[in-house]
Amino acid sequence: MTEVLPKTVAQAVDFIIARMEPEDIDNFLKQAKKKSDVILFHHGFGTWVRNELGLWSGNDELLKATKRFHPDDASSVILETLWVKLTKERKKGGAKR
Repeated sequence: MTEVLPKTVAQAVDFIIARMEPEDIDNFLKQAKKKSDVILFHHGFGTWVRNELGLWSGNDELLKATKRFHPDDASSVILETLWVKLTKERKKGGAKR
């Protein structure tokens, strides 16, 4: 059975969080102290995001949802949104999984 890929940025963020271990979340938030720091994850984690979410292989709906034309730029939008969600959850005492 083929997994259905996320079509919205919110779905993409939930998709990623569901696959992150608590230590992955901790590492992400420790290295990305502010939203602009997510650029540090362009390679490695960002590559995984682009590949897993099909940004290079036809997930045009998600690409359009990011309002970007290139998968690299689209993954930045998704990673920044991930950072915002995890930061808010951490402040509320969550995001530990």
